[in-house]
This record gives sequence, structure tokens and C-alpha cells, in this order.
Amino acid sequence: KFRDYFRIDVIAVGTGKALKLAENGDVDVVLVHARKLEDAFVAARYGVYRQDVMYNDFVVVGPSGDPARIGGMKKAIEAFAKIAEKKAVFLSRGDESGTHQK
Repeated sequence: KFRDYFRIDVIAVGTGKALKLAENGDVDVVLVHARKLEDAFVAARYGVYRQDVMYNDFVVVGPSGDPARIGGMKKAIEAFAKIAEKKAVFLSRGDESGTHQK
């Protein structure tokens, strides 16, 4: 049985924390989603094998009044540009997670 030979402990943290744990040698495998940080991690020789295993989509949500007028936009980058242009209130996790990095 797999469990007789291997032990897996899941540590759910953002990309920045996960890569720091790996840099320190505290974990053997990371699943993260900030490509630039992943590439830098491997280039710095902390990682030896990088593989795409899944992808994520982003959904921008906001108040029903749509102050930035982004409703119906198909590309997040365009929606974020419009939010900035309109100086609309924008909230983010503001951490080192892959979501925030994007």
C-alpha cells in the first residue's frame, strides 16, 4: 500500500510561503501558481523539475452598481486596467500568494 511506504502531510499556504518552505528544505514538493516565481525558484536551483498540472481562472466580482463599468469584460487584465483608470475601490488579499502575484 502507498501509505505503508510514503507519508504525505498537506500544508496549505500561499505561493510565497510554499516556495520559502521549499527553499529552506522543509518540504519536498510544492504545488503553486505564480509562474514567474516558479521559474525564478527553478533558475535559482531550488527546484529541479517543474511541470504544469492544472490551471486556474480568475473571476472579478464587485458591487451591483458596477462603478468601474467592467461588467461583461472577458479579460481580467482589461478589467483591472479599467478599475485603475476609474480609481474604483479594489480589494486584494495583498499577500505573497500566487493569486495576488497575478
